[in-house]
Amino acid sequence: MAHFSEYTKKDGTTVHRVRVVTGYQKDGTPIQESRTFATKTEAKKAAKAWETQIAQGISGVTDRTTLSDYLDEWLRRKARSARPITVTNYAWLINHTITGTPLAGTMLSKVTPGQVQRWIDGVPRAATARKARTVLNIALNEAARLGHIVLNPVARTTAPTHVPHQGKAWTLDEVHRFLAVANQDIYAPYWHLACYLGMRPSEIAGLKWESVDLDAGTMRVERARPTVCGKTFESEQTKSPSGTRTLYLSESLVQRLRTHRVYQETMRSLIGTRWPDSGLVCTTEVGTGIDHRNTQRRFQRLCRQANLPRIRVYDLRHTATSLMIDAGADIKAASEALGHSDPGITMKVYRHVQSGQRAQALALLAQAITLPTDDPTPSTDDLAKILQKYPTGRPRGDAASGILHVEKELGGQDSNLQPSDPKSVALPLRHRPLLYQQYTGVSGQWPVASSQLPVASC
Repeated sequence: MAHFSEYTKKDGTTVHRVRVVTGYQKDGTPIQESRTFATKTEAKKAAKAWETQIAQGISGVTDRTTLSDYLDEWLRRKARSARPITVTNYAWLINHTITGTPLAGTMLSKVTPGQVQRWIDGVPRAATARKARTVLNIALNEAARLGHIVLNPVARTTAPTHVPHQGKAWTLDEVHRFLAVANQDIYAPYWHLACYLGMRPSEIAGLKWESVDLDAGTMRVERARPTVCGKTFESEQTKSPSGTRTLYLSESLVQRLRTHRVYQETMRSLIGTRWPDSGLVCTTEVGTGIDHRNTQRRFQRLCRQANLPRIRVYDLRHTATSLMIDAGADIKAASEALGHSDPGITMKVYRHVQSGQRAQALALLAQAITLPTDDPTPSTDDLAKILQKYPTGRPRGDAASGILHVEKELGGQDSNLQPSDPKSVALPLRHRPLLYQQYTGVSGQWPVASSQLPVASC
């Protein structure tokens, strides 16, 4: 049972102390731990959570527990509930950014926001710092919830600014050039599944023949084989529930998979018992699962052979998404085929626009907002009649107002340049090609700069 007490510090503030028996030594002597709080309400709340931990056998935190010790315990608890790939990622970030730093040796109850901020600022890469801060925030949120600390110090820190990697996408012509080279590669089925279906690399690596029905032309995506921090996880579940889905195969893809299956059976018969019975669709020459790093290296080599812009293997998923939508696929249907939980992710992250498409979009906008005019473009004869009134005038284009001024001669050959009361006619510059041709006899666009405008000779 928790014991409560209060005392006044030298500065006159009153604090509340909670003392709890956390265990017993071999001789029966109780092991007591205490904590202090600013108010009695906080003390009672923390005591209740503390006693619950002890009853459940999950409390190993004392006043002498360091942040590093707490994170080790936290990871052990996480391993019982989180995905192995998640725990591995958490452990890598903790070991590579926190372990061995002054922050790691600080008592858990003494960690301050200033210490955490200095640690964040000391992590070399902004992207890694943001991820590590997120992990520490999750861990210390749980510490606060369980009563190990009063407040989470990470909540008062600022994450470094980081511009996330922007995916890239090839054009249709570039995909054709890539597949022409990739058809001869041992990983050809991998490249075709990535380009034709937009599957995640881990989904392709974990795809098994038992999930493929070539007669029906369907494929069930139910598992993945991701590689995280250099470790490959066999038969991992898909990234999210929406990642589990049924895909429909084209005739050409079915034929390629049939051919690949025959090749695998041939290699199995040659290698014999040394061929692993993994059931994987995409394997190496000896039947083992493909390695993520080898796939990256092989992909870059194929890109060089095809003289293509360098992208990541994962960008084939971006490419497939863009081409699918450009071909007219329904956004919702495309999102489900890709295993996205939200169509907004499909459009915001995976949809890429090529430069030619941007030009076409702007041309369509210009066409849409161009207003019809009540004054039709005059013919050459109409312009001739107008310009006969100003036989030696000088045309002057005004780019700001979009008006062409033709000034009437006031007496001398150069008097049209005088500022005194010129007589002029104003015509819209939309007529400038005809006007320019009328004045110079040369077909072309009307010059904008006044210094480029010729003296009328007609």
